[in-house]
Amino acid sequence: MNMEKIKVIKTKEDYQAALELAGSLVAKSPDSESEDGEKLALLTALIEDYEAHVFPETLPDPVDAILFRMEQENLKPKDLVQYIGSPSKVSEVLSRKRPLTISMMRALEAGLGIPARVLLRESNSSNITWNNFPINEMEKRGYFGHAHISSDNIQSYLEDFFRPVGSPFHFLGLLRKTNYIRSTRTVDKQALTSWSAFIISEADKIKFPTEYKKDIINLDLMQKLAKLSAE
Repeated sequence: MNMEKIKVIKTKEDYQAALELAGSLVAKSPDSESEDGEKLALLTALIEDYEAHVFPETLPDPVDAILFRMEQENLKPKDLVQYIGSPSKVSEVLSRKRPLTISMMRALEAGLGIPARVLLRESNSSNITWNNFPINEMEKRGYFGHAHISSDNIQSYLEDFFRPVGSPFHFLGLLRKTNYIRSTRTVDKQALTSWSAFIISEADKIKFPTEYKKDIINLDLMQKLAKLSAE
């Protein structure tokens, strides 16, 4: 598909060419009012129209698709470096601060089998409202070590807190219900998300023995697990 001639997508070849062109435009992060920005908007509309007819199922958010595949394959953010480029880029992509480039899309499609048509979709741009997290309770429980959290550094500390385990969107996306089955009490999603991230971070610090030893499962270990659950 010629850069100067954007046409209606009628065939698979047109579709693939449109994906390539749109991907190259996405990589430039053009302003929406610029010529490239207008081309990208038009291409996106044409691609979505074609997909609506050929692929009638609802396509997931690209970051959600990546997170879902990570869960399926038991991958951690560090495992995505080979596809996205660096730990910092992985963190920014998963937190929806950095758009996927065409090279990232190609690598993710080839390496993780995520269709390009899914990765091309615009990611959920909803900003995380950091003030909704139970900052005082998290600080009290030692989630930030001995640091003191203020209104000026909330975002910085929370981003650092979630960085080892990925975007908080990942955890929020797993909470399909708003209430526990046995309770009518509404779940505080931000509190549950924070607790889940803390437990995962703590679990990652545990050095497992290379061989199973039956004596390692003892009362002391069970008490520690119970304490973590209580927190």
